[in-house]
Amino acid sequence: MKVIILTLSILFLSCSSYKINNYYDEFEKFEWFRYENNLIQENYIGIDVEINPQIWTKGKIKIYSLQVKLVGKEKLNIEEGFSLIISANGEIINLGNDTNKSFRKRVSKNIYYEEAWFEVDDEVIYKLAFAENCKFKINGKTQFIKGYFSKFNHNTFKDFYKNHIDASIWEIPTLKKETTKNTFSIKSKILKKPETTLNKFSQILFSNGWEGYLEEIKLNNKLDNIESIEKLNINFELPVRVNQYIYPKFNILRIIFKERNKIPNVTKNNIQIYPCAKCLNTFPLGKFKFLFPNMPASEIKDLENWAAYRKENDVYLIIGEEFKQDNNEIFGYIIEYFNSETNTDIDILEDRLNKNYTNKKELFEAGKMVQIFLKENNFYLGEIDGLFGKKSIISLQKFLKEKEFYDGKIDGIKNIKLENAIKNYQNFLNVKRTGWINIQTAKKMIK
Repeated sequence: MKVIILTLSILFLSCSSYKINNYYDEFEKFEWFRYENNLIQENYIGIDVEINPQIWTKGKIKIYSLQVKLVGKEKLNIEEGFSLIISANGEIINLGNDTNKSFRKRVSKNIYYEEAWFEVDDEVIYKLAFAENCKFKINGKTQFIKGYFSKFNHNTFKDFYKNHIDASIWEIPTLKKETTKNTFSIKSKILKKPETTLNKFSQILFSNGWEGYLEEIKLNNKLDNIESIEKLNINFELPVRVNQYIYPKFNILRIIFKERNKIPNVTKNNIQIYPCAKCLNTFPLGKFKFLFPNMPASEIKDLENWAAYRKENDVYLIIGEEFKQDNNEIFGYIIEYFNSETNTDIDILEDRLNKNYTNKKELFEAGKMVQIFLKENNFYLGEIDGLFGKKSIISLQKFLKEKEFYDGKIDGIKNIKLENAIKNYQNFLNVKRTGWINIQTAKKMIK
């Protein structure tokens, strides 16, 4: 009986075809593709197994994963322990397990449905598409399933790879003399770690709304171990005020040392945030006074809000403008950029930079629009600057109180009552409930 079932399974697979499932979310602006019905030949009677490639995209972000689907009379209890191991031409790929991305349900009296997702990179997709010998093993709590990829399964992954990762991997078909079949030459895919430089990082910032310029610093002759110094100056067109602004002004200095063993007090590939320039084991800013032409030496020694990061012979100094919000966000971007292993990592960073800048700019524009609206309706007497401070919040509280959405104190302080009042007002305007003013709320207010 077992042999008959396997034979029928093989016959079924030989005439199978995958199905492309696609979804686009117009609100969150993401798209998702899955190549379904990729049934796998396996040795477990009573369970059908699919290993389906899928991709989630948003802007430049691309996330690849495998959907493993089990349907049958038996169950592996994947919620309590489930892992996927693949062998591609003898290379073992252990994808482990993540119980947050797996579930099981009974779809009828005798049928169970189990599913798990495994996030992978494009190299895994490549190997599943082009490996000559590909096997797998699915481990459950007490049982396991193992099997191998058929030509149909490889073709499913090849089509997915060609359509969603790299179509150039296929060269023009050439006709062999001894056969009438077309054969394809497959290019070897080599992943190289992306080149990360201050110039490229500055271009990412500039292309996503940040403003500034990159310059080369004239060297002091006394710094005989320094090869060159670059300086990135960042400023913004958005308003900047003490203790209240959209983004900080900052500088990034790239100091290239001739000899790495003479770089002072900077651990390789590790961010170091310093409390002051005169503390022990601190990068000696005092030796680089010419980098701060408008600052007395005593102030340089008391500098705070700065960090250093070393990459090979280069030291990057990130220095924020004093008496303003600290530069932790900027420090994070720098470290993430220089530690990027793939171009996808950089794409994800760039998408987040763009989103953060856009969100802050929209918040500023929304603030101006609401201030204008409140001023026209005699609730606000302050400056139209987009910086929604205490006076602006007081005027908003008065407006919401008059409209019977807010019953708290008129004190210019953000609190849970004000947040709930704004949510109720947004519900009245038929916009997304966020608990704070945004561009959609502002546009509806002024209509």
